[in-house]
Amino acid sequence: MRTGMRPSQVKRLDPDLDIRPYLDGNVPFVQVSAGKGGKAYELPLTSSGKAAFLLFLRVGAAGTFSTQAFHKSWMLACDQAHVERFNPYKLRHSFATMLRREGADLADVQALLGHKSPKTTARYADVSQEKLAAAVQRLERGWNEARGNKKASA
Repeated sequence: MRTGMRPSQVKRLDPDLDIRPYLDGNVPFVQVSAGKGGKAYELPLTSSGKAAFLLFLRVGAAGTFSTQAFHKSWMLACDQAHVERFNPYKLRHSFATMLRREGADLADVQALLGHKSPKTTARYADVSQEKLAAAVQRLERGWNEARGNKKASA
């Protein structure tokens, strides 16, 4: 769904309190209830996340459901989309990894995923070799500029 939400968070959403009132603003979001001892927070949505929630509401999928029912529906959806079956939690990992690759810092990813500990978030957000290389290049440019060596930083 490109939101990074846990299935347990989605099933606790109240359409009239947590979803509908927030989809039409400049930055659409959903109100996510506290989970795993955390606190409630607003989760900004991508355009595809908003579209998914609109579909979610249109088909009447909101409401409580069991983990088993979710898993069965997920596998059916994979089969119907001709996609190899996979654990939906991988979407959460992908969400975190893509945020990091696009420059979000670990604290922001932590907040979006609703984690209490940055150690938990670090497990989700893979390191990108491209970001590491770019960071080292920025560092080198900064060192060269500080030493007055503009030519070497180009």
